[in-house]
Amino acid sequence: MTAEDRQKLHLYINFKLISSGQPSCGTGATAELIEIAHDLLLIYREKNRLLSSYHCPVDRRIQDFLGRYVEDPDRIPTLPFQSFMMGARFHRKLPLDTRVCNPVDAVLTGRRNNPPEPGIRPLAVYNPIHYQELPEIWARLTEHEREPGYLISNGYLEPLEDFEYRGRTILASRLGYRITERFLAHFLGKIFDNPRAVFTSAILRPESQNLEVFVDGIENICEAQERVARRYLEDGSIEDACPPLKALIHIMAEGHYQGRRIQDPAIRGRFSRHALLESDWYQERLEVKQQRDIHLARRMVLNLQQFLELRHYADEADRLDGAPRLDRAKAHLARVQELAYLDALVGTLGADPLRPARETLVEAERQAV
Repeated sequence: MTAEDRQKLHLYINFKLISSGQPSCGTGATAELIEIAHDLLLIYREKNRLLSSYHCPVDRRIQDFLGRYVEDPDRIPTLPFQSFMMGARFHRKLPLDTRVCNPVDAVLTGRRNNPPEPGIRPLAVYNPIHYQELPEIWARLTEHEREPGYLISNGYLEPLEDFEYRGRTILASRLGYRITERFLAHFLGKIFDNPRAVFTSAILRPESQNLEVFVDGIENICEAQERVARRYLEDGSIEDACPPLKALIHIMAEGHYQGRRIQDPAIRGRFSRHALLESDWYQERLEVKQQRDIHLARRMVLNLQQFLELRHYADEADRLDGAPRLDRAKAHLARVQELAYLDALVGTLGADPLRPARETLVEAERQAV
């Protein structure tokens, strides 16, 4: 072992001692490095101590979920710390020196299990997990398993249908699809020894507990959807919505859009990528984006031209390659003015027309020409 290797080893041992709360024994140059790193190592040690009983976000959500669904507090299982993080690492085949990221890539409607209270209407109409179309991403499943079509066709999800109750149509279909006993056995069996002991039939089918409360909960949701949707109609902001969202807001507020209900293929077809890209709404966003890029490119060319015309800044213009910059700016202006540039924008978000500002933009373009 060389002298340099011994010094590195000595430094490493001292760092480990400090991070473990033990005194160091460095001398000379090593002591100086230890003194510099001493506070950082103490912070590292304290952080590890605080996180020793900390669940990562994924584990914490599961632990909170268990706390809500297991009635007896003494029987709530506690997840081991870091176990699911390591499981995620194994599943993704990540090396130990690579950070495990767990982004939230699903918003799954869950169960509110409390009964109605004075002044608080019920919302206990969901079972533990619902899938609601248009569209949704599932986490912690393999790629083909998180496909809604696969889950529905294999009996892992069941649809809720509208039904009649005391002369009223109850829009239970607004709740989408909910998990079945088959879903429990196939997927939650990986987490629980006996998932049916946690998710009983009464939990999976809330209407079996109290149909009247179930109905009131659905009507509570539908009334809230209608109330919110009507605000978009009343203030006119509905006109800025994309075609599928515009149809959905009308259906939430009025029950139909141009005489069609949510089950109509013409309505559901609006939610495809192809239909959205072909819509006038999207085409307008692309055109506005191109016009704004043209406006910006013209301003860049004009600014560079004015800068290069300043005699007292000639040396600075040369240092900054002003002339080549102007050539590139002109080339960029020519590119964004082409029809091909509009085609190149397909697939992007385009630009919001910002209705009050549109007239200003048009006037600026007119003056520039």
